[in-house]
This record gives sequence, structure tokens and C-alpha cells, in this order.
Amino acid sequence: MDMKWWVIGVCIIVILGISGWIWQDVRISPSELLICHTLQEGVDGGPSLVFFGSKEETERYMNVLYGVKPFDEAKDRFTVSYIDSVVPTCELYKGIALLCYSRELVQQAAACEHEYIVVLQEQPAVIRSSAFKGVISLNTAHQLSVFAHEFGHAFGDFAEEYTPASLPSSSDNCQASCDDFAVSDGCYQGCSETGYYRSIDLGIMRSLQTTQYGIWHEAYLRDLLGVQGSSSITGNAIAPGDCATQSYSLVHLVKRDGKTIIQGVSAETGCALPVSTVETTSFQIFTDAQEIHALQLTGETFAFEGDLFIPVSGAVETLAIKTNGQLVGEVHLGATLCRA
Repeated sequence: MDMKWWVIGVCIIVILGISGWIWQDVRISPSELLICHTLQEGVDGGPSLVFFGSKEETERYMNVLYGVKPFDEAKDRFTVSYIDSVVPTCELYKGIALLCYSRELVQQAAACEHEYIVVLQEQPAVIRSSAFKGVISLNTAHQLSVFAHEFGHAFGDFAEEYTPASLPSSSDNCQASCDDFAVSDGCYQGCSETGYYRSIDLGIMRSLQTTQYGIWHEAYLRDLLGVQGSSSITGNAIAPGDCATQSYSLVHLVKRDGKTIIQGVSAETGCALPVSTVETTSFQIFTDAQEIHALQLTGETFAFEGDLFIPVSGAVETLAIKTNGQLVGEVHLGATLCRA
């Protein structure tokens, strides 16, 4: 196998008050990229997803999402691909939730243009599905609507609307006062925490026995999607690029005991987003399940600790590391890559 060797030059990293030197030898192997099947080409700026599963499974789950407002108004915005040649390695996080997140998964997904990775795997029904940043791990033993719930976490940054659960500071669907909702289906106490309120009694972020998020959520999601009401979608249709001709940097961070350490950087072949900032407090794992006859979900939200793998487009030269919005470190990328 032909291998292209690259060397990451030395760069000074300052993070959490600690200075360090990183020297990393890495390899690029375009032939190792998996075959990416494009199911649907969306418009520029729309959500892009890659499923690890069959074409039929991908269509089944996307049709569930397209049956929920406001995604039913924005089908043409989605770019959807699937990879059916490998079965990703997953773990049972704390023995209770499916979590399919690893360096290998990030590298495999780079064969397709994507913002979100969806992994399908069957487990006993008691094992929860999860959402961790852009990685959605679905237990196929659960109701299909669990995808809409987990996508609400990943795309909308929605908190759990059942209690008890941890409430991320970045989530807006739980408010301290009913007056904080510009529009709502009502106002109901209990939204992750008992002292917070939700705008709908029984929405998707609380129960899988419904097919609606709520009118507040719909307005919020329309803004993210770039659509207003049922108006026509604007934007140019895009054809997915050839990821085998693109390159990105894979930044390896370790988050543990409240500290984040830059472990290394490798040069990779494939597609990645032009990420320029990482907020260390945003790495939380939402875990959810619902018994077949139950009215609402149960689960927990965990602050993630461990290895993080951040794919960064080759167009980005510097990745800023922030904690609570404050710059704590930088990784210099584009300027440090050179042929050996």
C-alpha cells in the first residue's frame, strides 16, 4: 500500500496554564477511505448526515425525521449519505447507553461530507440511545422516533424536557420563567430540572409517544434550517465533493478532571468541517430510553471525560480551545504541516 508520510512541525501549545511541545509523525492513506453512498444532495448550508447502515435503514430513519415539523418543510435542505461496508465499534457507556464514538469512527465518517454521524446498532431495549456532540448512537430496538429526539439534542442543542436531568447552559428550550418563551403551547414546570419550565406538555424532547417538538422548538429549528414557515427553500443545490481528494487535521484532546490537554495532531485524508473553535464545556452525553408502555423518556446527561477527536478542515490554520468562552489554548494547524 502506497503511504504518504507527513510530519507535523513543532508548535507551542498553551492550555489551562500549561505549556507543552507536540511533535507528531502521521500518515495519510487515501486508499483507506470507505465507499460513501449519497442518498440525497441538499442545499449549501443545510444539515449533512452520514449513516452507518444500509440504504433501507437510512431511508427509514430519515422518513421519521421528515414526518416531524419543521423538518417536513425542509427536506430539500438535507444532504444524506450512508456507509454500509463496515460496522463501527461501539461501547456500552457506563453499562447503560450505546456510545459509538472513537478515533476510528471519525476517520471512517470522513469518507462522506457530514456534520452529523448516525450509527445504528441493535442492543437490548434497556440500553439507552445517545447523542454526543455530532455523533448519534441509536439502539434499533427503540422506537424509530428516538432519532428525532437525539437529533434534537445534536442539531437543536435541546436539553431533556423530562426530569431529573442535567441542564446544559447552552440549551434554550428550558427557561427559568414562562415569560422567556416568545411563543409556546403553554408553560409547564419541569424541564431537566424541577425549577425550570418547558413550552409544551408532552413534546419529543420529553416523550417518544408524540410526533411534535412544540411551536417554540419549530420556530427555533426553522431559524437553524434557514426556512420560514412553509415558504420555499432558498439556496443552491450542492453535489457532495470527492473526499478522497481533500485533507483535514485530526486534533486529539484529552478531557479529564476538569482539564483539557492537547495530545496530538494528525494529518488525514477526507472531508471535515471548517471548525475554528472548540468549547470544552459543551461535551456532554445525552442518554435516553423509553419503556414501550411508558408515557415519557428516562435517562441521564453526563459530562464527558476521555479522548476527544476533532476533525478540522485543511482550510483552517488555527483551532481555538475555549472554556466557558475564555481562550485557554490554540492549536496551529495549517502552518505546521510540511512534507517530510
